[in-house]
Amino acid sequence: QIMGALALQQKDINGAMRWLAASWDRNPDDLYSASKLAQIYDKRRGDAEGALPFYLALYRQNPDFYEGAEPIERRIRETFDARRESLLKHAPVEGLGARFALDDASLRAEACLRAAAFKDPRWVERLGELLDDDVELVRRNADYALFEIGKKETDIVRARRDAWLGSDKPLVRIRALNLFADLDGKNALPALATALRDPNHAVRAFAKVMVLDHYFSKMPEGVKLRSRYLAEERDQEALSLLARFPAR
Repeated sequence: QIMGALALQQKDINGAMRWLAASWDRNPDDLYSASKLAQIYDKRRGDAEGALPFYLALYRQNPDFYEGAEPIERRIRETFDARRESLLKHAPVEGLGARFALDDASLRAEACLRAAAFKDPRWVERLGELLDDDVELVRRNADYALFEIGKKETDIVRARRDAWLGSDKPLVRIRALNLFADLDGKNALPALATALRDPNHAVRAFAKVMVLDHYFSKMPEGVKLRSRYLAEERDQEALSLLARFPAR
């Protein structure tokens, strides 16, 4: 540790790295060496991945550790985020299938964005399944990917319209309604009218908030549907959901 500090004073970065790494290898609780190595890798060499083991060592010892004015937890999170982005940035379309099934929801969401960029119809069925994902960000990105594919391969996406709108999964029904409102405009009004009388209270409420208010609130047909829905809705859970969103 002392030799590493002396090497830093002499601006011998390579020597400092050797001495500090040796000190840290002997004693993983050596926070001085870990901190200096993190600084060298991250700030001097621009190698956040190289700094990560030292940041993690510092975090394990003190989760509130600051590196300068920045909390170390933020730097660790940024490095992991960059790793995820790098993993998917160059992923070929053929490799997306496995990523749709990853346990990490952020990676599933990123895979959907890659599918949106590729606009490849091979993934329509798999993206349709992700409309029922247990994480909202994944569902939203799958919806967006299908919209992007649908602009290019209209018939392939519309071929699933009835199956998705009539799915036994409420999350699929509402996300499909949003998708086809995007793709079909006024032609989605009959599906919206059906959704506003869906047996599931959440589908009805989100059909109003996500689709009716967003796409059709200024149209005469939309105004009529809104008035009818609000006059008919009596379910307290649906009304509680509606109360969470500003009235339009």
